Amino acid sequence: LSASLAALRIAESEDLTAQASAACHTAGLVHRNLGQNQEALSFFRRAAELARAANEPTRVVKSRNEEGNVLHALGDEVAAKARKQEALALARAIGDEDGESDCLNDLAEISFRQSDWGQARLYFEAAYEITSRLGDPRERVIAAANLATAWASAGDRPRARALLVQALELARSNDLPAEEEQARGALAYTLS
Repeated sequence: LSASLAALRIAESEDLTAQASAACHTAGLVHRNLGQNQEALSFFRRAAELARAANEPTRVVKSRNEEGNVLHALGDEVAAKARKQEALALARAIGDEDGESDCLNDLAEISFRQSDWGQARLYFEAAYEITSRLGDPRERVIAAANLATAWASAGDRPRARALLVQALELARSNDLPAEEEQARGALAYTLS
């Protein structure tokens, strides 16, 4: 945290708006990981404002999406969903597929927790399609595990298991033990 704050002070003193935005975003992540949600929220909001001023829309997407994560942690699901939908719209407008996939996954998780299986499935399917197209094995395994869990919750366990078998193979072939564990957990859920 101290390094992020030092970077922020330097960036502000040199009028480096993009760098100040990056430092604020990093400070927000640190505060969020420490459970200091109000501080995290302030830093993510500031990061988004600075990114907008620096004409860095990808950073705006990331910061707005993180604001949504913090708002969700604070129990404000309505505001969290609204912030994530705002980030999703911007990601789509600028062609930021990584940001779009992140927003879709997060919106799906909120919908899933609200027992809105149909909406969760739609968001997870869209995120999986994007991650498959982008080709990052780690993100594909995570998206597959999420989608399979949604399918299993909707009663389509055979389809979920088939996707998870593919995800496990992908995780193993790319030496992704944490993601392999996540896929195993999802597989256990589909078998329960």
